[in-house]
Amino acid sequence: MLSVPEAAARLGVHPTRINFLITAGRIKAIRVGKVWAIREADLAKWKPLPPYRPRKHPEGTEPPKPPRKKMGRPRIHPPKDPNAPKRPRGRPRKIQPDTINPE
Repeated sequence: MLSVPEAAARLGVHPTRINFLITAGRIKAIRVGKVWAIREADLAKWKPLPPYRPRKHPEGTEPPKPPRKKMGRPRIHPPKDPNAPKRPRGRPRKIQPDTINPE
């Protein structure tokens, strides 16, 4: 019987992946308390992954570069007029109707 970390080490994957395969029903396991126990015969059906090696590029070539991010046209704002009236801030106030008696 193997625990989840032992099974992960044998298959060359992360223990979270083993837990996922158990809960999905793809690997048979028995719950012993809070720990999963996996029979070696059930784990033998799975082929271990080779150790990770980054892809090699042929001699004289480089890996493709990611595309450049388009920045767009720069936004140029006109200069501010110092004598311009300031914008009102906050919530607009209700305008009360004038109480003028029509004649």
